[in-house]
Amino acid sequence: MGTGELVIDRKAQGEFVSSLIRQFKYKRTDFRTIGGFGGFTSLIDLGTFAISFNTDNVGTKTLVAEEANRYDTIGIDCIAM
Repeated sequence: MGTGELVIDRKAQGEFVSSLIRQFKYKRTDFRTIGGFGGFTSLIDLGTFAISFNTDNVGTKTLVAEEANRYDTIGIDCIAM
């Protein structure tokens, strides 16, 4: 593998997501999911609105940033979305 190649450990990624879900379930017991946990995104019913939690790989974003030679905006969607 050369410098700059992206390696994604799918097992570690799955364990991380499962850990987040367990922590969220432990901390909050007064919410209802819309469609259940899993998949690309989960919706949490908060009464008058719902909030979406999702997990996504950064592989494509990294490739696009590399093509554009612009890395300063690569993490914005982590907060903005």
